[in-house]
Amino acid sequence: MFKIILLLSSAFFFAELAVSLSDDRSPTRIHALIADLGDDVFVVRERAETQLLRIGIDAFAELKQATKSDDVEIATRARRILSQFEQIYRGKENESVRDMVDLYTQEPNVAQKTQYLWILADPMEYPNGEALRTLCRIARFDTEYTLRAEAVKCLIASPPIAPTKRKDWFKTLRIVFADQSDDELLQLVGDYATLYGNLEVLREDAEKKAETQEKETGVLVEYPVPFTVSKELQTAVRSLTDRLAAFQTKPENSDVQPGHRFDILLFHALAELQDASGLVAERDRTLEAALAVRTEKMRSENPLFLIDPLDESSFSEHFHAAVLLERRCRFLWAERHLRLVFAEAPVTMKIRAGETLWFVMQMLDRFRESIELHDSCLELVKSGEYKLNDSDTKVKHFVAAKNFCLAKLAAADEDWQKVRESIDLSLKNDPTDCDAVILRYEASKHLNNLDEQYKAETKRLIGDILNRTEQIFLQRSNNMGVAVLCNQAAWLLANTDGDFQTALTLIQITTKSEPESPMYLDTMAHVYALGKDYKKAGEVQKEAVRLAPEATTLRLSLERFRKLVTSDHRR
Repeated sequence: MFKIILLLSSAFFFAELAVSLSDDRSPTRIHALIADLGDDVFVVRERAETQLLRIGIDAFAELKQATKSDDVEIATRARRILSQFEQIYRGKENESVRDMVDLYTQEPNVAQKTQYLWILADPMEYPNGEALRTLCRIARFDTEYTLRAEAVKCLIASPPIAPTKRKDWFKTLRIVFADQSDDELLQLVGDYATLYGNLEVLREDAEKKAETQEKETGVLVEYPVPFTVSKELQTAVRSLTDRLAAFQTKPENSDVQPGHRFDILLFHALAELQDASGLVAERDRTLEAALAVRTEKMRSENPLFLIDPLDESSFSEHFHAAVLLERRCRFLWAERHLRLVFAEAPVTMKIRAGETLWFVMQMLDRFRESIELHDSCLELVKSGEYKLNDSDTKVKHFVAAKNFCLAKLAAADEDWQKVRESIDLSLKNDPTDCDAVILRYEASKHLNNLDEQYKAETKRLIGDILNRTEQIFLQRSNNMGVAVLCNQAAWLLANTDGDFQTALTLIQITTKSEPESPMYLDTMAHVYALGKDYKKAGEVQKEAVRLAPEATTLRLSLERFRKLVTSDHRR
């Protein structure tokens, strides 16, 4: 019943360069290397090509001339090297990136240029790292030091959200910024990317060993899987921490808007390394430093939409940083910033933080605490300080969410009559809440002597959401929006004994757009459970848990699927 739209995503692939580079970048050295491109010995030709690639743009003019050489080997290799420069440094960005680059290059004001740079670096704007090459070029070649410093922050602090894309991002940085003759700015990027890559190798090896052990013993892998980090690697992480801390304290490295979200996220990038390295005390200090960041007002007379028009406080940057942390499934870290915003920011930003915090609390399976959160949000909306004209809608939203939490707690106690009372109050305020309809459907299966009208009304609510989703779906052109809608429909079908084949088709569309989304994998696992394939459901759910180990709700579903597999075997 749904139209299929596929999201085509881009990825970056760069070859590793294995040969070390001499610090000599003189014209004489470059000329000699170009001559070596035509040497009779294959190894000499290969080494010369690799070193010219590593020298980079400094060899551009000589290589351009070499493409006209009478020596076919020299001309061919020179053209190949220049094509690599095009790939690594100049790029073939998609249209949206090219448009933003045009704005960036035409803007004379540094403060304004910085805001274009932040948009290019925003993983919510470019989720697959489409602007990577542009950011690399700005960090390496821009003539304005302030912009290079901001690009360095962005490259470290704002990689793509999906793990594989993030891994490719840092692999590229290791290649582009691996030259030890670069200045300190570029060495920070290269050294961070190298340490990130080393820790990823250790993590992946540990996960493979744990999964092999799981197959042999049947004992479920607990994520994140611990691994041993050498003293040398820990020392390197500490050293980089000190260098980045020194970088952060220099005024020229935060010259436009100190305390922007990338300043906050840079601390979290460090905390990622410290966390993976087992440096717990250092990690905790870094997280506290991230919370202590305060934003100075933008010194631009014409700020872009990136600056929140509803909030003039420093806490909007903490809110946006928290949203990115939540998308990366660092729910506990996101919670700290959201609570800071909820405690300190103006009312409008408090409400936005409360709504995001509600999602985080759901993932952490903390429904009892959420009741207090919704009560606080209701007080804020009704206080008179909330000036927007959607206060009635907000009141209904928080009343619905509070009653949903009460229903979840009652379901845990198997008090299905209480579930019915609370969930009906929830749906009265928000009849479009997919999870509330699912819980009503669950309650209807447990309640005795349930009248047929109540069952029919439950069926109608399910149909209304599916029909509404389909109508919105057919009007959407945005692929990401399509994925969200397909996921919602598949989730509803999977949890209300709907049609398995339709649910499977929908979730397959969804996961093609974001194959590493834990939420979409969670839906896929529930779809397989709908089809009674509990083994497949468990396998998919285990991958969701691996990607989001902090999400308690995902773990609980995994335990349930594994129990169902065991029950099947016993039969």
